[in-house]
Amino acid sequence: MIAASTNSPIDNATPANEITFILFPDIYIPSATRAILTGILKKIRDNILKSRKNQ
Repeated sequence: MIAASTNSPIDNATPANEITFILFPDIYIPSATRAILTGILKKIRDNILKSRKNQ
């Protein structure tokens, strides 16, 4: 899972589809599945960024 630490390689500038590639580099994921995963990861990323801001 994505660590919500300040030295995380994932930040606001990281496109969510790149995040799916970072997490699953060796697996071929069909585009529909990737789109769903990307949406979920985008929400997770946004929540991480929000919680960092609120600290």
